[in-house]
Amino acid sequence: MIGFFDSGKGGLTTLAKAYEYGFLGTSLYLGDKDNAPYGNKEKNELERIVRKNVELLQSLGCDEIFCACNTASLACEKSSFDIPFYTLPKIDIKKYDDAIYLGTEFTIKKLKETYCDNPSFLALPRLATLIDENEEKKVDEYLKDNLAKFKTADKIILGCTHYGLVKNKIEILFPSAKIVEISDGVQKYVRRFKNNGKSKIILFDEKYEEYRQILIKLLKNKRSDVKIVKLSNEHISRQ
Repeated sequence: MIGFFDSGKGGLTTLAKAYEYGFLGTSLYLGDKDNAPYGNKEKNELERIVRKNVELLQSLGCDEIFCACNTASLACEKSSFDIPFYTLPKIDIKKYDDAIYLGTEFTIKKLKETYCDNPSFLALPRLATLIDENEEKKVDEYLKDNLAKFKTADKIILGCTHYGLVKNKIEILFPSAKIVEISDGVQKYVRRFKNNGKSKIILFDEKYEEYRQILIKLLKNKRSDVKIVKLSNEHISRQ
């Protein structure tokens, strides 16, 4: 069983894409809302949080882990664990040198350290939290206020997996732009995941019903063999 985790529901976009790209197996999703948001934290704190999540998912029966958060992936890209551990791969900025890159504070800081300051790198500190809290009107206002100066952009990179959940809102603001999602990076690893031909998604979160509905929408009913269930810790460890 492979464990996926993020600071909330953003990583559900990555989880859904794993199945879209051909993963056939059991997965367990952890929405680590107790430590949300990840984007405003320092590297050492993110590393500590990731290790705790890995330990928890291992204790629940996972034998490989995917970090479905770009912020945490950047913070832990050089970390090692006693279990197969995958992170979202970096997007080749040079390939999209004229794109607007939207990300968390931590992500944009890392980009600027690597590529120097660039007006096309835009941190959106509040967006992931507003998405997790289902603040639809505030999300609309926040996007309009922060993206207005980029209205002629023709390429936009969503550098946080949460942002994929409001991709439709960004498409309305930029109807002609190509939208690139960081969560698509999971495709690189799908063939490495342990497949057993029995697709099942287990949601380990008290927001089970909301997360279930989000996944159904993201999966677009293309994989009717994926069973979304909620089990106790004891049962999860037996999957």
